[in-house]
Amino acid sequence: MNTDMMRETLGEGNVGVIMVGLSGSGKSTLAREICPENGKIVSTDDMREQITGDPTNQKCSRFAFEIAHKMWEARLRFRQTTIFDATSTTNKARTALMKLTNEWNKVIVIVVNETLDLSKARNASRERVVPEFVLDRQMDQLTGGLDGLSELEAEVWYYTSESGFTREDG
Repeated sequence: MNTDMMRETLGEGNVGVIMVGLSGSGKSTLAREICPENGKIVSTDDMREQITGDPTNQKCSRFAFEIAHKMWEARLRFRQTTIFDATSTTNKARTALMKLTNEWNKVIVIVVNETLDLSKARNASRERVVPEFVLDRQMDQLTGGLDGLSELEAEVWYYTSESGFTREDG
């Protein structure tokens, strides 16, 4: 599957997408590429910027996530395609989002599965650079947390810029 096909799938409506990946892996870029016209991206960075004017201000993360979770829940309750754009590297983060969905929502988890080195290189060239130790921690969380994906009632896709989308069998 390519980005056009994924956008078409999401354009059918009533889909929640949980983006998963390291800072700098390309989650936000991919989210923008696959978001259909009738969809909305809910970004915790955008929420931080709305609250403090600074998308990197971690001091307001609790509030940013509360607002983003409410937006995710409300949009899915009204069956609106919504992409949740955050690292979501832990099972706890993904489970919290799943608890806010309804039985009639289709949920897709997209793991942006780029290498740590590529993510660090992309991160270093961004305007908002995340410290490298944070990416190392995210990689540890992600590596230890991918086993929990099979427990989610969601369709799981992996994405790399080299290979595109591949679906997890299961």
